[in-house]
Amino acid sequence: MGPARICAVAVLLVTFAWLPATAVPRVICDNDGSLDSYMFEYCLALHAAGDIELLAVVATNHDASPSFASWAHGGDLQGKAARSFRGELPPLIQGVDRDPLMPPVDLVIEATEPSRDGEGAPGTPLLIETILAASDGLPGNEIDYWVSGPFSTLAEAYLFEPEIAERLRVFSIDSRVDDLIGYNGAYDGWASAIALDRFALHYIGVVDMQPLPSPLVPKQQLLQSAIPDHELRRFMFEKDQYPTGLPGGRDLDSCGGIWSMVDFEHSIAGTYVSATRRAQFERYGASGNGAPCYPGPGCAPVFTGGDADCVPGPGCAIVAVAADAATATAEWWRALEQPEAWASLPVQQVPFGGTPHLLSFERIEAEHYDWGGQWNGLEGAYHDAQFGDGDGGWVEWRTIDGVDLTQTSDPGGGGLNVTDVVGGEWLEYTVHAPFAGLYDMTFRVASGLPGRSLRLLSDGEDVTDGFVPVPDTAGHFTDWTIRDLTLPAGTQVLRIEAGVGGFHLNWVEFDRRRNGACRLQTADNSGDVGRLGRREGERCVPRADRRKPGD
Repeated sequence: MGPARICAVAVLLVTFAWLPATAVPRVICDNDGSLDSYMFEYCLALHAAGDIELLAVVATNHDASPSFASWAHGGDLQGKAARSFRGELPPLIQGVDRDPLMPPVDLVIEATEPSRDGEGAPGTPLLIETILAASDGLPGNEIDYWVSGPFSTLAEAYLFEPEIAERLRVFSIDSRVDDLIGYNGAYDGWASAIALDRFALHYIGVVDMQPLPSPLVPKQQLLQSAIPDHELRRFMFEKDQYPTGLPGGRDLDSCGGIWSMVDFEHSIAGTYVSATRRAQFERYGASGNGAPCYPGPGCAPVFTGGDADCVPGPGCAIVAVAADAATATAEWWRALEQPEAWASLPVQQVPFGGTPHLLSFERIEAEHYDWGGQWNGLEGAYHDAQFGDGDGGWVEWRTIDGVDLTQTSDPGGGGLNVTDVVGGEWLEYTVHAPFAGLYDMTFRVASGLPGRSLRLLSDGEDVTDGFVPVPDTAGHFTDWTIRDLTLPAGTQVLRIEAGVGGFHLNWVEFDRRRNGACRLQTADNSGDVGRLGRREGERCVPRADRRKPGD
């Protein structure tokens, strides 16, 4: 870190003469999750409407725990956005998802080891390539980097390619005005030091600024807005970062992007940030009390106080000290309500993986229910009683739906299972039945209580004649078969609906009844062996050898 530079004064944004403007800004959007804010939705709406050229979406993890799958959140969100917005979406880049960067003993930035044992995040090479390619042959600072989480991925990309610092101007948000020891900056304090010292940083400490300069986004207003009824709007209404309750009617994380869009000659009229000051590094302070500390997790840069005469750019940040929430609110809704951004068709229910499950030929994992979301708990590809309850909010790649998923304890495997099913909840699966007729349906279920029940519907028609009892399996996963269900031929939507909840579901299989035909099972009944047999009561036995003697 270079020597301390002096003081800070309030300046108007028109003094940012060193920052060239473009008619359509080129943007990289970096956030640490999709459940706590509408940051990604704001970026994607601007891109779909042509307000910006969104070069990439970067998912940076805000937690060292692998179960907090911010990257998985991005994957879910990308699919929902692709089915809701017009046009093609930019690449989704996996950023840093491990422990924060650790400073070297001598505090020389270039001696810092990247994440993943020095190998870097999987998406770091693509991020560097994207920045260099987009800015090739153009003046410096031609790409706006909006970061609403820790600076981990940005800092790591710099360690591999310092030249990117000359191509970016960075817009960041956090909770504090006088330092970077907020909920984002303190998480990876050394990455914050790199961002402050090496990049042209524009910074808003939203929580310390009162009144809050963030856009108001009440969820009920989403229902009454001009945003079409698409899968993404359904997710925006239902999302809830369990157990925090965020986003809670505000979009704090979009403030950096709004600052860039409104105040930097990007064709969006108005003034958002009305006063700023220049700030640079003074010392390192600890989160909570600001006490002097060694940089790293929980210890980040503190700004100089008083007046400053530093030149805006690397090492001299522009810090917002006054901003207008009404302007932020107007800009957020303007971006999201543009009809040009949204696909022409309303929300569509899409088979998981893009094609219907083929009955009698594949096992259907319970977590492979259709894409399409729920809408106010009434309709869609699933109905979940409470978004993100249980531990379903934080595993694998269906996290942002809120359906309760967990790593299965089934010794038979299966990856995930739907857990803690509540009465009235349901999941839908688009399937294709090659033939009409009778099918046996085998559920892999676990229940610790008697009296649980479910039913199966095909395109809304009850094929189980009401709810049928789920067996009490003493909490162990067990195969349970409902026989002789009549299904039509062709593509249809099957709904598994809980009557009395309190069970867990791992997978289901369908076996077409062919004049008593069935699939032979392994000796321990753990799976079929790929051959047909004949049914004798509840058993499937090999067919008689039809070869003639001497053949």
